[in-house]
Amino acid sequence: GLTPIKSTKIVVPGVVEAKIRMECVLEQAIPLGGTEGAPACDLLIGRVVQYHLSEEAYQNTYIIAKELRPVSRLAGNDYAKLGEQFRLERPQ
Repeated sequence: GLTPIKSTKIVVPGVVEAKIRMECVLEQAIPLGGTEGAPACDLLIGRVVQYHLSEEAYQNTYIIAKELRPVSRLAGNDYAKLGEQFRLERPQ
């Protein structure tokens, strides 16, 4: 149910509905865990070559989290949404 959109600097299309898109190129793939012939997973390191930011999620050099509505992947089939937000002034 998502809409593909042509990327500007890479071949792989992006997703129109994404409020922030990053076009990346692979810098390094590092196999981790498991065995040498069958790693458990890979650590992929990419270089961002192009950003796309929707106007409603970006304002005055800041990301507006309420508009972005981020989702994080946890473990297995579990995901989380952004919860309570608060502000803490940094000491000078």
